[in-house]
Amino acid sequence: TVEETYNIVSQIVQSININNMNQKIPFSIMDTNQEVLFSSLDVTLDKTMISSLNTENAGWTIKETENGIYIQTFRQAIYLDNVFYIETVQDITHIFQTQTAQYKTLIKIMLGMLVFAGTLTVLISKLLLKRIVALTEVTKTISEGNLSKRASTQGNDEITLLSENFNQMANH
Repeated sequence: TVEETYNIVSQIVQSININNMNQKIPFSIMDTNQEVLFSSLDVTLDKTMISSLNTENAGWTIKETENGIYIQTFRQAIYLDNVFYIETVQDITHIFQTQTAQYKTLIKIMLGMLVFAGTLTVLISKLLLKRIVALTEVTKTISEGNLSKRASTQGNDEITLLSENFNQMANH
């Protein structure tokens, strides 16, 4: 009878240990009416997924409660022509806490890199503009009539060439 089958299943599951990486995984066994025949679960979660299961597939979902984040799995099992559902629930809060910490670290690194790149950009632009500003001051002084002023011609680039040309103009 169905009742005898349920009694047998209840006795069998009480002796079953599901282990993963030397950790005992709590589980529950339910019938098609979602009546719990056995449970070693510490937490009770929604079981609406059961209606979409069959012997060919299992189901899982991630549930967030005020106590943590859990992964809930279901698998259909048939024993003596009766359908049962095996449910496992694992606390995975630590995974999301680690992920959150990693995101915070990544954001800090990115902000640090942004500050570094911005500072480096400002320093390089000031270095490049320093010679242009000096040349601009010399040309302004020359345009005001002080032809004795000369631009610095240190270096070997376009700014040096431009400074040399301004100095030649001032000599004429």
